[in-house]
Amino acid sequence: MAENKRDWSWVPFLTMTGIIVTIMVFLIGGLSERMLSVEEELRALGKKVERLDVKLEERTRGSAGG
Repeated sequence: MAENKRDWSWVPFLTMTGIIVTIMVFLIGGLSERMLSVEEELRALGKKVERLDVKLEERTRGSAGG
């Protein structure tokens, strides 16, 4: 019976490389600050959509009642 033995020696190297690249992108590229600004913009957009939804609801109530 032929045994399937794979060489797994590349896995730790690839894992560490991925971790290091991720950390460098966050530190050097300021990715965390960009993500925070995107989160703030999404919150602001959510508030705008909520206000628009309230306005539309008021209009539909006003037109249905009148």
